[in-house]
Amino acid sequence: MVCHYAHYDRNTGKKQLLHDHLMNPAEQVAEAIPPSVWFPGMSNEEVKGIARWIYLLHDYGKYTNFFQDYLLKGIVSADKGHSFISACITYAHLLNTTNQETIKSYLGFLCVLRHHSSLRVTGILDKEAKSEQERLKRQAGQLQKKLPDIFAEAPWKRYFNEQDLHELLRVHKLFENERLFWSMSARLTGKRQHANYWYFPLIYLFSLLIDADKIDSGGFDRSRIQVTESEKVLTYLQEKSKGRESVLINRREKARRTIIGTIDNLTDEQVKKHRFFTLTAPTGIGKTLASLQAALKLQKRITQFEEYTPRIIAAIPFINIIEQTRRDYEAVFPDGLVVHHRLTDFTKQKSSKGQEDMSVDKQLMLVEAWEGKAVLTTFVQLFHSLLTGSNRPLKKINKLAGSIVILDEIQSIAHEKMPLIGALLQKVAEFYGTRFILMTATQPKLLEQGTKLLHAFIPSKNGGKPAEIELLSDYMSYFKKLTRTQFIPCLETRMDTGSFCNFILEKINVYRENGKDESIHKKEQERFPSVLIVVNTIQRSIDVFRQLQELRKEKKFSSRPVLACLSTNLIPKHRRRIIAFVHKCLEKGKPVILVSTQTIEAGVDLDFDMGFRDLAPLSSLIQTAGRINREGMEHKGTFCPLYIVRLEKDCSWVYSTNEMSATKDLFQGKERILESEYQALVEEYYRKIDAGSGLDSTIKDVWELGVLGLDFDELKKFSLIDSIGEVADVFVEYDKDATQIAQAYRELLYQPKNIDWTVIREVLPSIKEEPDLSAFIRRSLLRMISAKLNDYIVQIRVKKIQDKRPFDFGDDSDLFWVPKSEKGLYYSVRTGYKAEHPVFLY
Repeated sequence: MVCHYAHYDRNTGKKQLLHDHLMNPAEQVAEAIPPSVWFPGMSNEEVKGIARWIYLLHDYGKYTNFFQDYLLKGIVSADKGHSFISACITYAHLLNTTNQETIKSYLGFLCVLRHHSSLRVTGILDKEAKSEQERLKRQAGQLQKKLPDIFAEAPWKRYFNEQDLHELLRVHKLFENERLFWSMSARLTGKRQHANYWYFPLIYLFSLLIDADKIDSGGFDRSRIQVTESEKVLTYLQEKSKGRESVLINRREKARRTIIGTIDNLTDEQVKKHRFFTLTAPTGIGKTLASLQAALKLQKRITQFEEYTPRIIAAIPFINIIEQTRRDYEAVFPDGLVVHHRLTDFTKQKSSKGQEDMSVDKQLMLVEAWEGKAVLTTFVQLFHSLLTGSNRPLKKINKLAGSIVILDEIQSIAHEKMPLIGALLQKVAEFYGTRFILMTATQPKLLEQGTKLLHAFIPSKNGGKPAEIELLSDYMSYFKKLTRTQFIPCLETRMDTGSFCNFILEKINVYRENGKDESIHKKEQERFPSVLIVVNTIQRSIDVFRQLQELRKEKKFSSRPVLACLSTNLIPKHRRRIIAFVHKCLEKGKPVILVSTQTIEAGVDLDFDMGFRDLAPLSSLIQTAGRINREGMEHKGTFCPLYIVRLEKDCSWVYSTNEMSATKDLFQGKERILESEYQALVEEYYRKIDAGSGLDSTIKDVWELGVLGLDFDELKKFSLIDSIGEVADVFVEYDKDATQIAQAYRELLYQPKNIDWTVIREVLPSIKEEPDLSAFIRRSLLRMISAKLNDYIVQIRVKKIQDKRPFDFGDDSDLFWVPKSEKGLYYSVRTGYKAEHPVFLY
């Protein structure tokens, strides 16, 4: 009997039979589709049927001798390709055998055609390419002749008889049909089809295919999601608190009970129907773990009546705060958590049994596929994967279907991007059955903005945004009881660095000497307060830091405070060190002043006595306030001040005019704003900026042309985080570890065959030597080394390095390099990269 193979490893001799690769996972693909998935004109059963046939036939073209000779003997032929012929078979079968409508069938054609490359709809068929048509006819003719052997080898009669398949292989029939073949891409992308939202079934079916294809090729089974008991969160919380009590701990516990009570009190119909839940609560109230427990409660209830168990996915805006969230999640998911961002050390994850014995490329594949009980990722990973045609990011998108997704700090999404993100979430919720928990202290109008974009192109009979359920139903009472901080606007005159530092000195003295202020504990008045200063630009942070150093040298402070500077001008390793150092100073009650950029605003767990903030959007000001009197400790008193100032024109370089105008209007004529008033201010703020802004033209193009019109090139315009000008990555070889990492990086980058594994293990001690360094393993090792290299990389605007250009790291690398011998010229451990004063290098 003739055997045909899907994959063959020449080094190990391991082979995978083609029918095993196609038949066994096809049913698993259909089973992986939760009952919540549907699309306009496409029921859940239809989706399962189409997905099953797409997978079953996606590699059928590998049965040709052209491909088998290439796979087993290394004979290269122009006819060895398999995707196009497999796509034609899939399309013909869906059209003729299952009575699918033409566009639904064409989705199957596109998925199979592009399953080894990026997803595209336009520019993929060339009617004039006669040589390609002849090639397909040769492949089809050979397959027709081989059908007796193919049917003898494997139980294909289970799916169709030999004669039917023989008919499907008459591909010339497709070439002769203008309407059903050559014109289909134009029909699919035409405006008449926009209301069907074909983008969402296309990327979902494509994701199902490429994900299952890679998992089966790697020899894995799909992960089985099981219910995780929500009590695990409670146990962990009790361990963390260690029996301690305080006003804030009691408030957190009360909020947690309310949140869980809301889930418990939902009817089954509410759980089935609602896709959006909000959690609006002040900073420091314990949203991270409360939301996780709420998600686990939802998971259990959904499992009981929807016949599947949702995956838990949490996304946060910034990589720099993901580690503390990871520690909390690992306590609840000790053996099933996938952490995925661009700096992930995926070798430390145990998302499946036996992972420690896997090669690094397979470990990376599991992480990128989100194969685990729970996933912790970033906004960039999530939203850029939903808005792309690239193969690797799309692989994981099917895991969103039916999942519970927690989005933390959603106010960090730029206001002009909110309509796109809001529209995207609504359609993912509607079609994939995904449930979202939206968390923030300042709930922006994300869904309202999304509805505005949706209705701009396709008016809806249903009217407004989808219904939401607020998990902390009495959240306003938490805001009204807050007495931790107050805003003190000082916006009458603009300040330069000198006048600002004198202002800081004056207010510190007021804080210490104002004996009439009974809100400040007597002992607090006797010591130098801890001070947070947040400005809008890196250069301003350095200037303020240096000016404060001069004031300290001149003994202008009544005490000698510790001074620290924090910004992205420092390498990440030093940023973490500074945060840890300041945290220790605060714990010991040492006088400390931290000058920072917006880096401090999200998730950094530091607690100061008072603060100063350059003017910024209200949501940013509230985030800064969350780092002052954070714990609400009694000895700090009440209403610790956050002074709002204007430093020349700095805010206009960073924030939109609309956001700044709304914030200034709210502060007009007010001497102080107490924390209990913040939430009412937030409501008014979002009303103002929504009224004053239209839809961004780029965002409209991404939605109309990219999503509705299926133009995947248009999607490339989307960027969640905009960079200000062109930037360059500069590697600072600061210490011995940096030198070793650089050597390992060079070894992998420039040694084509025999690498020195001793150099690699200096950086990755747990890595096993691979006898065959395949391209996939090399890429995975480079990914791991790059994550460690990032600890020493700063991003500098290109124009700032033109006069003081660092070394090139290598011919094939975009990195710039500051060697250890030159670090004093280019880098300061206190303030970071030095961009001033040109240096002559020899």
